[in-house]
Amino acid sequence: MICLSQRACVLYISFIILTFSFLGCGATNQQIDIMYNSVSSQVEKAREIGAEQFASEEFREAQDILNRVKSLNDNKEKEALLNKADALARFAEATAKQKKAEAELTKIEDDLRKIELQLKNIRSERQLAEETLKQLESKND
Repeated sequence: MICLSQRACVLYISFIILTFSFLGCGATNQQIDIMYNSVSSQVEKAREIGAEQFASEEFREAQDILNRVKSLNDNKEKEALLNKADALARFAEATAKQKKAEAELTKIEDDLRKIELQLKNIRSERQLAEETLKQLESKND
């Protein structure tokens, strides 16, 4: 019997400790402000990269969340929304970077094709000039 009650006591104390530890897990107003500023900076960074153009839906949603957070009172809800806005802004930034890189790659590939065509034409000109030179040399011999 003593073992059972000791076990129950340990479980009860563990439950109380866990309960009180979760009570302190919510973000403070100061932490929310810091988080808001960080997410706001991330959204601005995404804008500078071109997220408005290349990932407009995610970018707009991140901005909307930032605007909505200002009117909320519940810090847990603010924290959850700010985390979502941060993820959306990072996604929008990464998408913009990817699409810009793909566009640059396409341009480089087009330039490469043009250069290869120029090289082919130059080789043809050289070959024609070489054949003409051989013909002239054979006439002089």
